[in-house]
Amino acid sequence: MDIISTARESRLIQLEDIIEENILAFVRVGNALLEISRDRLYTEHKFNSFDEYLENRWEWKRRFAFYQMNAAYIHGYLTEKCTMVHFPDNERMIRPLEKLATFKAVETKRKDPDQWVQAWERAIELAKIEKSVVTDKHVEKAVNEILKGNKLIGLKPAQIWTGKWELDQIYVADVTTKEWLDTIPEASIDFVITDPPWRPDSEDEGGAYTFYEAIGRLSAKALKPGGYCAVYLGKLDLPLLFQILMEYLDYEWCYTVYYPNGGQNFRKTQYKECWRPIGIFRKPGDRDQTVYIPDAMESKRDKEYHEWQQGIEPVKALIEKYTAPGQLVLDPFVGGGTGPMAAKQTGRHYLSFDIDETTAAIAQSRLLEDV
Repeated sequence: MDIISTARESRLIQLEDIIEENILAFVRVGNALLEISRDRLYTEHKFNSFDEYLENRWEWKRRFAFYQMNAAYIHGYLTEKCTMVHFPDNERMIRPLEKLATFKAVETKRKDPDQWVQAWERAIELAKIEKSVVTDKHVEKAVNEILKGNKLIGLKPAQIWTGKWELDQIYVADVTTKEWLDTIPEASIDFVITDPPWRPDSEDEGGAYTFYEAIGRLSAKALKPGGYCAVYLGKLDLPLLFQILMEYLDYEWCYTVYYPNGGQNFRKTQYKECWRPIGIFRKPGDRDQTVYIPDAMESKRDKEYHEWQQGIEPVKALIEKYTAPGQLVLDPFVGGGTGPMAAKQTGRHYLSFDIDETTAAIAQSRLLEDV
């Protein structure tokens, strides 16, 4: 082996050591914090509490430190329990599992830690179905399945749509059908706002186009003259989505929703999505008085009630701009319930639908929690 090859191999080993060290760092930091808290070692530096130690020694927020501790605890539990399959020392794999924890203090009992094992084993199943190695996406999906199941315990089922509505209700219905659209009275809705199902990395993208067609048909019929439709758009096929919606409505504007904490990678492109467009379309008719608001808004990612859920602040801002208190907002793809929740919190009425009974029931429970 020549000198150059030896140097290259040595450098490779050094770089791999760096990678391994950083992959394991969050577990090591978490375990160190667990011991400092458990044994009250922070008192050796004359701190009166663990929170005081975190703030003054490391300038850390409590939540950040406890995330590290929680991740370390989850990692240790899974390493012990998942004997058939090695659990990787990878922060990206741990991060989704942290959703299953209720970490109130280091000394308190965690809620259902066996769910971490359940999620990991389900992630393995999902990977086998795709003939893939286990990734954080598989873990995320498994976690969301468990969270969805947990939320169903004791929930009241959502009502099946029969064609007769009551205000401020979420119904189960397939809004892509002509039969459903025939039951919606003409010019009866003040504002449509929605985020239709959209998976840019999916092999079945034709379904997404069907959803946008349904939004266009619904808005053209049900909106009052001059009424607006706001819809989240996927950037991968943005020109086509504009074309679909503009067959039914006039284009008005486009808002930007920016995610300051980062976004998701598009597998089919070289891009990492950190913002999402919301298209504004208008049914012909008299225009109400114009109220100016910025067309760029920040939003936190919120997936508490649905894996594709959007943050509520941009939705509230748009409802407040395009409607008046007491008017009716319709969301045909309710998902996590952000649309009706935003309408409720801004003093508007809502009418919402989803084809999935479980999704509708969870969204309904979210509205009932906000009393």
